[in-house]
Amino acid sequence: MELPALYFDVLNTSAAEGIYVENGVPEIGSLGAARDGSVGFDIIAAVSAWPTALTEIVDYAETYIYINDVLAWDDEGFKAGFSGTVEDVGQPEDYERNVVRFVIDHSDTWSSEQVVSVRVVSKTRIPDLG
Repeated sequence: MELPALYFDVLNTSAAEGIYVENGVPEIGSLGAARDGSVGFDIIAAVSAWPTALTEIVDYAETYIYINDVLAWDDEGFKAGFSGTVEDVGQPEDYERNVVRFVIDHSDTWSSEQVVSVRVVSKTRIPDLG
């Protein structure tokens, strides 16, 4: 899913199945956000067939995160000028989704009143349970 120049707090490709991004920090339209603050969000792979079928998970090899049109993270890790954490939160008790949490730090401070764009390109895959 590639969504250039789109701002969202929650985007869901389907109510029951798909991949979506939510829990953005700071929230869209926030005022007074720290100029040296992090950008955080969750990528969620949701399925409705669990546990009768294999659940899909976020595919790291097909995930790219851009901050202000600059590649900040791909499956090789954080790129120059960016750092942070990636946490596979896994499946919560309802077993209907796989959650990957990203917190991205920028090595420079943001300009005052700067709008920071975040573009997430990602896919899901069936996990190898072998």
